[in-house]
Amino acid sequence: MTYALTGSYDSDAFYDLVQAADWWGAEDACRHVSPEDTRWLVEYYWTLDDWQKRVALVNLLWRQDLAEVRPVMIDVLRVPLVREGQADMLEIVKIQALAFVDERYDTFQRFYDDRELLAETVDRVLREHGLRVEEPPVTEPEQPAEPGKAAEAAGEPEEPAERLRAAVERGDAAAVLALLDGGLDVDHPLSELPDVLKLSDDQDPEWLTPLLLACIEGHRELADLLVGRGADVRASRAGGQTPLYWAAVHGWLPTVNALLERGADPDARDHWGATPLRKALGMGHIEVARRLVDVGADLTVRDTHDYGLMYAAATQGGTAGVELLLDRGLDIDRDCGSGRAPLAVACHHNHLELVETLLARGAGLEVRDQDGRTPLMVAARGGYPRIVTVLLAAGADRAAKDPDGRTAADLAGGRRKQEVRHLLG
Repeated sequence: MTYALTGSYDSDAFYDLVQAADWWGAEDACRHVSPEDTRWLVEYYWTLDDWQKRVALVNLLWRQDLAEVRPVMIDVLRVPLVREGQADMLEIVKIQALAFVDERYDTFQRFYDDRELLAETVDRVLREHGLRVEEPPVTEPEQPAEPGKAAEAAGEPEEPAERLRAAVERGDAAAVLALLDGGLDVDHPLSELPDVLKLSDDQDPEWLTPLLLACIEGHRELADLLVGRGADVRASRAGGQTPLYWAAVHGWLPTVNALLERGADPDARDHWGATPLRKALGMGHIEVARRLVDVGADLTVRDTHDYGLMYAAATQGGTAGVELLLDRGLDIDRDCGSGRAPLAVACHHNHLELVETLLARGAGLEVRDQDGRTPLMVAARGGYPRIVTVLLAAGADRAAKDPDGRTAADLAGGRRKQEVRHLLG
């Protein structure tokens, strides 16, 4: 049954969603869970011995702010990857659970963009509670093929171009070199784009070079080898994404240097208007970002949604990227995207260290966003007591009102809104 279509939710509906391990149905239904529902759902959680059902139940609970939910959120951090194709959803569940456990971890975008940081934080929280991530079911490991023989294990395609694509996808440098030495051009077009690059079903299937595919797949040594063999570093295919774009995504500084030395365009834009510098800042790869800035990358570029470089850096949450841009002359109080100046973006994403850095560098406390809200209002609306405390100490006006006449206290929301209201008096 599909309760989401009818909007009819009761205890039986919640029970059915859990029993069916309907993660997405539970996520849709979470706003209908009452405090009374929360209490029996918490008790029910501890009776379940199936992670699929436990995750569905957590998706029902993550909006609640009752103290008894906290042990559930700590426990669900133990969930392993139990089925292929579920990694992203499971990690989102863990991000939401971390936000519940501690305000310091209520930084969705940072964890979503940096899964290594997410894994490290989950491990730290579990160790603090004497727990660990549960091991996934044991499967018989595959025996690795000898270098250059992986193709035989996988079943070698007949056409040379198909063999080249297969070799690049698996990072088999020996096989790639053999095919190039056998007469294939280093920029031989490859068929069929990876799904991540498909913009439409009728897109040209040959918009891909070996170097670009190696960068997309994360095979750094192979990418460097292809650059050394004279691959076209300015090839702008697959929606405008270049080898430099993907090297910036991965944070490969030596590869970035090699590509730039061979004429790669630091301002090449993808289909959505993002440049290599935007990706480096958004991924927190500061040394790569600094290198791109040093070679003259455009600091004023905005993507198709009108988000600038400062927005990418501020959303990521680290201070180094924002300070790099400020040191190069970007305005600390200018709208950098979503109608907000950097301080408001930092407040919106609960990046305390960045808020402190921006205040120290003179960010305006009363600069309004496109909705007429001050940074204090933004932080209060998100429910971030630490940031509200810092802004008040810096002199933020708690009596200021938005265009609808509401103060920061009136706008207080999120899981910790009562604490925020207390701080605002």
